[in-house]
Amino acid sequence: MEKKTRKKSAVLTTLIIILITIIIIAVIFIVSVYLMNITEENQYKKYSEEQQEIEIIQKENNEMLFKINDVYINEYGYIKTSIDSSAIPLEGIKLEDNQEQIQSTLFEKLLILYETLTINDLINKVSKIDVSDLENIEIYVDSENKIIQIGNFENLNAKFVYAKKIMEQEKAQGTIFVKDINNVYFRENIL
Repeated sequence: MEKKTRKKSAVLTTLIIILITIIIIAVIFIVSVYLMNITEENQYKKYSEEQQEIEIIQKENNEMLFKINDVYINEYGYIKTSIDSSAIPLEGIKLEDNQEQIQSTLFEKLLILYETLTINDLINKVSKIDVSDLENIEIYVDSENKIIQIGNFENLNAKFVYAKKIMEQEKAQGTIFVKDINNVYFRENIL
């Protein structure tokens, strides 16, 4: 009879060891998942707080690039009421009364235009930009008595290189057409 008991005991002991091992693995897995979730939540909270801080900094930024009527657009596209005389007036954009930020796709294009004007040393000469028709954008340079018709936002750097050369050559009042960089010309205004 002892032999049967020992066999049952060995099988029972093996089953108990397997069961305890499974329970330990399950507990380790559950604790690991719990700790990973806590870490992930903390990272998300930290990221969220950083994003909120960045957004506040961007909203409060006072470097104004553009002016629409009596409001100003900072370098992150947020609409502010502060006064900055160096901001370039924009025409052709309608803003809602409670609008906080200008449309991002349009603002990205305007920002590229602003950077291109800066690179080509034209930013201080621009008196206003008319974006009423995004396929026929006009840039007014009152100090040179010229209007630059750039067409759309494509090939901006090349367009302003041509426009700058024409401005150096032509001293008369008129319009510079650089919509098509293969057909760039100047038309003098007839009084």
